[in-house]
Amino acid sequence: MSSTYIHGFSASEQARLLAQADALASVVFGGLDLADVRTLLEVGCGVGAQTRQLLMRWPHMQIHAIDQSPSHLAAAAEHLRAARADGQVRLTRARAERLPLAAAQFDAALTIWVLEHVPEPAQILAEMVRVLKPGGRVILTEVDNSTFRFFPHNPLIEDWWAQFNAVQRQSGADPFIGQQLAALAQAAGLTEICVTPLPIVSSRQTPQRRLGLLRYTRDLLLSGADSLKRAGRVSEADEQALLAEFAALEARPEVDFQYLAVRLCARKP
Repeated sequence: MSSTYIHGFSASEQARLLAQADALASVVFGGLDLADVRTLLEVGCGVGAQTRQLLMRWPHMQIHAIDQSPSHLAAAAEHLRAARADGQVRLTRARAERLPLAAAQFDAALTIWVLEHVPEPAQILAEMVRVLKPGGRVILTEVDNSTFRFFPHNPLIEDWWAQFNAVQRQSGADPFIGQQLAALAQAAGLTEICVTPLPIVSSRQTPQRRLGLLRYTRDLLLSGADSLKRAGRVSEADEQALLAEFAALEARPEVDFQYLAVRLCARKP
């Protein structure tokens, strides 16, 4: 995944992932019940941001979290130090396409913001299914970047977003993977497939939430700046213009924006 991860692996990216997990926790975990899950595989744990959120909500879980990035895993080890010491979390460096794990051992397997970054999501899902117990659950929470909107239209932000998606697709990843989750689950032989849209919507009625989401969106777009500049898609001047635009939008509560993520839940027969 390292060559297709548009955001990079810097310390600032690690901090962004932690902030993102906090900002979107109510969206990502709203309506999700994992009370019956004792053993969970988290594929693509990154810096442990979502692992921490999982443990806050379901402290009974035993989580085996994997990632390919040494730097992200080192950060996860630090952020999850207490949980690791208690034996609640195990971290393993591994490729999700070929898990170094025995079959049929987990109650559930989960990804959050992972499959958009990989060229072979079907292979990863097949591996997740392999290590699940019969009747085990699959939970995929992923992006559909085609749903990103500002009202009224904002050409500067929307053009940056288009370049962001183009670079990601050129790398072999899929920023619209949310549209494919049901088909992937069906092809993997899963049952009880349920797809739920997860709206991330600003509102002038909740100004602090709007401000937090606006800054999250700014940081998300700017996290791809180095990749976009290397690809010749944007310039330093474009980056500064984007920063200025987001600063101006903080003082314009009439501007709304929205985004729909997608959650798929299913079971292994």
